[in-house]
Amino acid sequence: ANLSLSQFNAENFDSNVSATTPAIGFGLDSDANVLNYTLTFQSAVNASKMKYSNLNLMGREYYVLDASDSSLTLLDSASTATLSSGKSTTLTSSGKTYSVTANIYGTDQVAFTINGETTDLLSKGDTYKLSDGSYLGVKSLAGATVSGGSSIVQFSIGSGKIIMNTGSDVQVNSNSVTGVKSTIGTPSTGMISNITIQWNTGDTVALTKDKALTMPAFDGVKLSFAGMTYPSTETTQVSNDGNTAVKLSTVVQNGPVSLDI
Repeated sequence: ANLSLSQFNAENFDSNVSATTPAIGFGLDSDANVLNYTLTFQSAVNASKMKYSNLNLMGREYYVLDASDSSLTLLDSASTATLSSGKSTTLTSSGKTYSVTANIYGTDQVAFTINGETTDLLSKGDTYKLSDGSYLGVKSLAGATVSGGSSIVQFSIGSGKIIMNTGSDVQVNSNSVTGVKSTIGTPSTGMISNITIQWNTGDTVALTKDKALTMPAFDGVKLSFAGMTYPSTETTQVSNDGNTAVKLSTVVQNGPVSLDI
């Protein structure tokens, strides 16, 4: 964003700051480009083969629910588990604990009971929004193929579903995230060479030592400012010097100096 270090009134960029609060850092106007993140594949990937695979994006793992050369649908797969039909397990996601039981029907459908809440019948690639706002996604589903065999389902519980369409705002759980756009590089039909996420500010924002900036929707990229380091200090003081003068005392290159004004 071609950031420029400066001193400014913090309230000009942050409505939660009291008036006339000085700050040193970086002030960004609305719709200012913060950064672009680009993931480049060593060789172009067939979009159809990305479906039902894991994608590492900005240090976090996402599960690809759907993919084309212009759109990606991802599931936050922070917590993943595998269950046989009728079995239970406990998962922790975003600080919340989930008691999960899976019941598999036939070879391609499963229903979950999660903290007492029962989902619809789901198939591979389906998602279900839980009552607390989290999302469950079915990553794989294998029904028993031989007598006495076990049916197994792999699933994830995460913060939600992310949809990236080329040239449009990213959507999280069906809500558009203003200022965060995606572009999918397509060297040829059906192929993906790179994924770029453009992060612009929505409103005016300030980056200071007390306030970092975190990319909306993805949380995997954060800008922080450690503040300024001053190897020495200079104190300037204004004081009364009798009835007709004001004394200005300060420090210059050659040492202390006092001037009557």
